[in-house]
Amino acid sequence: MKKIQLNWATGLIIAMVLFIGFIMTMVVTMMNSSNDHDLVTEDYYKKELEYQEIIDQKERAQQLDDQIKIALDDQGILITYPSSIRNQLKNGKVAFYRPSKKALDFDVNVNADSGVQRIGKDLLPSGKWEMTLSFELDGEKYLMQKNFNL
Repeated sequence: MKKIQLNWATGLIIAMVLFIGFIMTMVVTMMNSSNDHDLVTEDYYKKELEYQEIIDQKERAQQLDDQIKIALDDQGILITYPSSIRNQLKNGKVAFYRPSKKALDFDVNVNADSGVQRIGKDLLPSGKWEMTLSFELDGEKYLMQKNFNL
């Protein structure tokens, strides 16, 4: 039986063909993967244009005489509304955004009647969360944001 002889040029061509085959296999695999890649928001460009309004709302919230307190404890999130503004809050919403999984995002209406609102840990699986508290007070819009890991 005759032995196959490979010179350096044949070996180089075989190595290049194998490398190109490997790269093509990876490209096809990645293109056909069924991973969902959630966008941060569906209407990204519209949100970008509204960003100056968000900055203004955050500044107004920071200038409030009595601040709304947001705390993380063993039972979940505790939001404390000061008595000076709790009866005047309108159209309040607490939005929870989970960057890694869109299906976990949810909103809760502000309930400031008792001065304290709790969002239980059962609604918040462990991981990174971004919380946005938005409300109206005396005809002006306010916004507070807090990021946390559970």
